[in-house]
Amino acid sequence: MKQTELSRVWTALGHRLAVVTGAGTALLSLIWHSPASDACLRGAVAWAAIRVLARTTQWLTARTEPETDQKPDTDSAEYQGGEPG
Repeated sequence: MKQTELSRVWTALGHRLAVVTGAGTALLSLIWHSPASDACLRGAVAWAAIRVLARTTQWLTARTEPETDQKPDTDSAEYQGGEPG
């Protein structure tokens, strides 16, 4: 999978997970008889935490992914010492 595709998929997944987590946290807070303002605040904090986690993971993935445009080393097994023929 290319880096741009992975980044796009991870961003979409992060958005969805953040929304589900925030809404679920707010709903559970309301079920536990918390005031609506507290439930909204807890949902917003959960949403923001997942968004930060997803962005950080995306950034780390981009930083650790090796460049695909690099040529293989002459010592590697992938090197074909000569031009194809």
